[in-house]
Amino acid sequence: YVTADGARVNIGLHGNTARASKSPSAGSLIAVSLNDGGRAEGSTWPLYWIARGAATGHTVRVEYGAGTASVWTAVATNLPARILLPYAWNTTPFTSTVYGLWRVVDEITPTIQDTNDSYFALRNSAIGFYVNDASTNGDMYTTAIGAPTASGAAPSEPLDDLQTLLDRYDLEPGDTVYMDSGNYQLIQRTYRWGRFDAWDAMTNLAALAAGSSSVTLRGSTNGGTVVSAFQTATALVFTQALGVVVRDLSIRQLVKGNGTAVDVTQSYYADFIGLHAVDGSVGFVVNDADGVLFSHCIARNNAESGLYTFHSDDTTWRNGVLWSNKYGVLQNDEEGGGLLVENTAIGALSGGAFAWLRVKGDLVSDYNDIFRANGGFAAGVVESGVLGGGTTRYEKVTSWYNASGNDTHTLASDPLFAVSTNSDFHPQSPAGRFVTGTGYTTNIGDGLSPLIDTGRPTTPYAAEPQPNGSRVNIGLYGGTGEASLSPTNGVLVAITFSDGGSAEGDINLRWAAGGVTTGHTVRLDFSNDGGATWTNIATNVAASLGTYLWNSVPYGRAAAGLWRLV
Repeated sequence: YVTADGARVNIGLHGNTARASKSPSAGSLIAVSLNDGGRAEGSTWPLYWIARGAATGHTVRVEYGAGTASVWTAVATNLPARILLPYAWNTTPFTSTVYGLWRVVDEITPTIQDTNDSYFALRNSAIGFYVNDASTNGDMYTTAIGAPTASGAAPSEPLDDLQTLLDRYDLEPGDTVYMDSGNYQLIQRTYRWGRFDAWDAMTNLAALAAGSSSVTLRGSTNGGTVVSAFQTATALVFTQALGVVVRDLSIRQLVKGNGTAVDVTQSYYADFIGLHAVDGSVGFVVNDADGVLFSHCIARNNAESGLYTFHSDDTTWRNGVLWSNKYGVLQNDEEGGGLLVENTAIGALSGGAFAWLRVKGDLVSDYNDIFRANGGFAAGVVESGVLGGGTTRYEKVTSWYNASGNDTHTLASDPLFAVSTNSDFHPQSPAGRFVTGTGYTTNIGDGLSPLIDTGRPTTPYAAEPQPNGSRVNIGLYGGTGEASLSPTNGVLVAITFSDGGSAEGDINLRWAAGGVTTGHTVRLDFSNDGGATWTNIATNVAASLGTYLWNSVPYGRAAAGLWRLV
């Protein structure tokens, strides 16, 4: 080729022509790779540079630094300044960071050097990011208050806003965002989490379906991470954020009945653990998203629904509380869209409130506790399949069970929370219950909550402290280290007709047994006079069976019928 002084063609219109700009005689180096940021990883990441002028005949060294790069580490030495192929950099010995820099230095004239212009991410392992409010009180993850000018990439440098962090960095699977204790004011705006900060393989979801996850947003486990939303349509929106995990956040609407706490749109296999959605219009929305899990979550005092599923499938709500919402669960999925709710306490506490309202989709619900008061309904089914159409209402759990086959083992009792009006949803137990800030206390004045030892028998319970009855509790703290303790003499809870109702002929009497009682036998009795006298139904029935088919015909009619198990 024709050269212009520097023994190398110029880029541009006049390269390799008589009008080409002259090359300077002084040497120079240009770092090309990662100059505008990006990411590097693995053992053969290509680094390319250009040498000009006097530097072309020298040797160079390549160095790496992180952050302000006050300390540079040699990557390679004695390399030719002029190269045809990139140098293969083994990045694996270096700590992952979002503040990577590299430079090329002339070994003969060290003043001839160049550093890439923008930070790049060095990613051979997951990275932690940090957000904090303007206080360090109760903090678990950070050592300084949040600031808009901070990096957000170290505990000592937390950002003050989650959205700033999401906009600044490209989060990758395995990363964790630590949102420390504090009250985060969200005024007329929304935290938006999208596809580029989650699972990076949109067409291969097999790993997520098998239980893997992508990026985690973690609040403080002491319950101190609170998002206070004001005039905000939706506080947190996850759109195509596949496999994201969100833990230990409370979202409160400052204007009661206004706004949604969490919207999950096309975010398949997202997990939400330990979230509280309070005083809004809707607690949680699942929109066109499959495989979404809610575990140990609360939706309470929402003007519309606690959980709303729309055009979704395989949604699971497990060990939670849906309390004092108009609809505990509003299901409007496609035909065949599955929703499982189990081990959950639901309160339908006002006229026109429903534990379940099903428009379309397949609802599977069992091992819950549905508590009705002030005209609340156990369930409703919109017969037309169109929201707003005619609704068949089921006032009592027994009538809902008879019509749908759901909630076979679901209770219909006051759950006896510690103080539900003060958001303490630990079940009462004279054997002991957890008190925030104190630990376990024993109060002989406590009633025995029916939630204790009445969850699904196959649900893991080992995390519950002893005595735990060898069965998970229903509710927010079932299966956790804050579960209320089981009485050592066991538990029996009558399920059928616990909220009244009527039946005839063969009646399936159902109950729950917990603790040592599961190995005992029970006697079943019937009273036709409100408990004044009792007649035996059956004896020597294994308590662990939990069910007995009773032929009620020989016992006549009764307007004040009761049954018991002893």
